[in-house]
Amino acid sequence: LPHQDVRRPVPSVVLWDIDRYRQGIRSTVFVNAPPGILFPGDPGFELANNGANAAKPRANLFNPYWKNLAPRLGFAWDVEGNGRTSIRASYGISYDDYPTVDRLGTQGSMAPYGSLTRLLAPVGGFEDPWRGVPGGNPFPLNVTQNVPFVPFGEYVFRKPDLVPTYTQTWNLSVQREVVRDTLLSLSYIGSQITHLQSAVSVNQSIYVPGVGNANGNCFLNGQVTYFKVTPGADCSTLANTQDRRVLSFLNPAFKDEIGRLAVVDNGGTQNYNGMLVSIQRRPSRGINLNANYTLSHCIGDYQARSNNGYGPSVDHTYQDPNDRRRDRGNCEIDQRHNFNLTGVVESPQFANRTLSLVGSGWRLSGIYRRATSGTVIEASQALGLRTVTLGAQAGNKLSAAGGDLCLCDISNQRPNQLLADVYLDKSGRPSTQYLNPAIGTPGSAFGLPAIGTLGNMGRATLRLPTWWQFDMALARIFRFREVQSLEFRAEAYNVLNSFRTGAIDTNLSSAQFGKIRNALDQRILQFALKYLF
Repeated sequence: LPHQDVRRPVPSVVLWDIDRYRQGIRSTVFVNAPPGILFPGDPGFELANNGANAAKPRANLFNPYWKNLAPRLGFAWDVEGNGRTSIRASYGISYDDYPTVDRLGTQGSMAPYGSLTRLLAPVGGFEDPWRGVPGGNPFPLNVTQNVPFVPFGEYVFRKPDLVPTYTQTWNLSVQREVVRDTLLSLSYIGSQITHLQSAVSVNQSIYVPGVGNANGNCFLNGQVTYFKVTPGADCSTLANTQDRRVLSFLNPAFKDEIGRLAVVDNGGTQNYNGMLVSIQRRPSRGINLNANYTLSHCIGDYQARSNNGYGPSVDHTYQDPNDRRRDRGNCEIDQRHNFNLTGVVESPQFANRTLSLVGSGWRLSGIYRRATSGTVIEASQALGLRTVTLGAQAGNKLSAAGGDLCLCDISNQRPNQLLADVYLDKSGRPSTQYLNPAIGTPGSAFGLPAIGTLGNMGRATLRLPTWWQFDMALARIFRFREVQSLEFRAEAYNVLNSFRTGAIDTNLSSAQFGKIRNALDQRILQFALKYLF
């Protein structure tokens, strides 16, 4: 039977049902909270439905989900009956609990226990960023009924009917002993992740085209907007981002109370398909060799991240709130080709006492890994390196709007891709220009989208240079008595001390865009002694 983990609300839990946003209704628990944001103890505050009877009081953070059956099936067939040829297959489903980062991470930085706000142009600059903000600097916080809520506060909320993420995995393999002690295996492996969580912006800024008329009025869909601009001035600028938010149009009286607002979406999917070929030589005469090669492709929807790790945040949302597929692309750690070779050699047991003391019992091992047409293996290097972004610096070479060319206040906007091949020097040598940096000139690989629009470049479309690593280890156990021994181990990472490409700057506004200026670790040596008794 599946286990249903019931989560009881705590005072810092905030749920907001955007489908029934109650404009103008304020919390009685925290009287300065923006309208529509309610807390446990407020009239009308609702948590997930406690059972099938809708009339019952609500007491859970999420609705119970009883369909999370997780079957696992598999079979193995000895084709010839002599153990030399076998066919195996398996299929399974596994469910993910609601991630802890979702329950505790993002909420921990939400008002009133933490506050997120975004001051695009603080009156006092960096020297006095809270000048002009009602109430001034809100820190240190004293959480009472009258605790202040910062203007333009940022919030992430969840609906109680989120379905847990689940993964289907399957494989089919054929193994054959081609010669004695040598096994060849050919496998198809696949997986599908469903209900992948991300975040959707629901309070983005709306681009209002044109300039103000003689009276300073702007028009959207034939209607006069509630705000005005200087006659002849642009109706959409960074300065009036807050005025153009969705909720600001719904109720201008509260336009300064809520900034970025995101809702958790779990409609994403991700799938992986691969072919794995491996050959294994069983230990014989002190030698053990294994090699495998994988040809695979992982593709999926955008998976949101926050400062706490993977998990939704206001800074990592779909580019287009109405089109999830616009952010569908290669997985961030997708690798098309992956080769691994490992070997272990043991020294023989010498009969001569002196030779045995000096030369017996040593074990030398090595592993060579190579990934082509993909990204580096280390997650810290892989994340975010395969998507070109416009940057976020006002007044940079892109435009006066910096990285917000759509003027919609969506982070990590991408440019237009003008060439199918965006690469220059693929040698992978240091200080070379790997990506074409040209923009706005003939032969440019990238171009700026028109103001008020998003770029056409996909997410995670770049392929980083080939990555490889060769590591070795030498070890031996010296036995003194029946239950006492001393183990010596020496390890060398990147034995040849070769240059391997590290992070590449993919911020189009950077002067170092597309250059190979970082390297992975140099040779690292480690030595260890372990006494067992």
